[in-house]
Amino acid sequence: MSRLRLGIVIGRFQPVHHGHMLDVLTPAYRESDHLLILLGSANRAPSPRNPFDPATRYRLIQEALVDAGYPEAVTSSPSKVQFRELDDFSYSDSLWVAQVQRLVTEYQDALRIAYQRDVDVVIYATDKDSSTYYIRMFPQWGLRLGEPNRVDHYSASVVRSSLFSGTSAWETLVPDRVAAFLRDWIESPEGQWNRKEHEFYEKYRQPYDDFRKQVGHGYIANTCDAVVWHKGRILLVKRAFHPGKGLWALPGGYLNENELPLDGAMRECREETRFRLRPSWCFAERVYANPGRSIKGRTITHGFGFRVPDVVDLEEGSAELTAALQAIRGDSDASGAAWVPIHNIVSRPEFRRGMFEDHWDIVNDMLKSL
Repeated sequence: MSRLRLGIVIGRFQPVHHGHMLDVLTPAYRESDHLLILLGSANRAPSPRNPFDPATRYRLIQEALVDAGYPEAVTSSPSKVQFRELDDFSYSDSLWVAQVQRLVTEYQDALRIAYQRDVDVVIYATDKDSSTYYIRMFPQWGLRLGEPNRVDHYSASVVRSSLFSGTSAWETLVPDRVAAFLRDWIESPEGQWNRKEHEFYEKYRQPYDDFRKQVGHGYIANTCDAVVWHKGRILLVKRAFHPGKGLWALPGGYLNENELPLDGAMRECREETRFRLRPSWCFAERVYANPGRSIKGRTITHGFGFRVPDVVDLEEGSAELTAALQAIRGDSDASGAAWVPIHNIVSRPEFRRGMFEDHWDIVNDMLKSL
């Protein structure tokens, strides 16, 4: 009995373009008995880098396959194309690899049981640059590489930049059905929010670019963030302005010129929530320096974990602390503040896909030290 081929494609597809179709998706669909597409960055909040949620990307890939001459990708039931959401773990490749292995193995086992046949797994990908290093992490499966950079400007970042800038260059880079969707989407409230975010980042990065031209290397900014824990809840703020307007975030911001990181984290928390932290409550310090953690430019943040005591020292006054816990509110550049249960942050879409930059990762990492 012949073996089944399960094709695996991993990508963000923000959005899907002709390069994706030519080099990866069309060969994977044509050559595989079943195709599993893992949509990366599923846990990331909207941003000009990740403007489309997993459900939208799923729909656009289906539309692109129809344009490529495979209408059954949408009409057949069950479809040979299946999608799964794939979370980012900015500070743990091992967690990300384990997630991929779990999703693929679960589907492989289901096919083996359903068809009573062995299933070969083959990853379809391009080895275009350092961002695709992950394709070498699965030696147990086959690997089928497409032709990278078949056309230089086939790039999702180019599509997004053109789309948000209001030019029409992007229209020739994506399938027709995808283009039709994007024309409507960019005029929607969601599209306009992303356009304003893009405009902010373009203006913000200009001094960084000027600095690089003047001195020959990039500028690195330093920030601080506070992970404040109390009785199973984390203190979060809602951002009042671009970038990340309306997203949840940790209290934090840029360090002052003559300020220690711990002092900066406590100051930012006080300014944004009116809650005063104490150095004695600090239980952990971490440095988060993923080069891509911020679209603003290279930004390294100093994260501090604070555990607000359940029973306070007599000199602090329990009544005063209780009142302070209840009196938090958004201030400075925060439009709101709340004590959010840890479960909500980890699991609920409002927070899991609604937290600024890598703050979701920072919370999950910091809680390991409790």
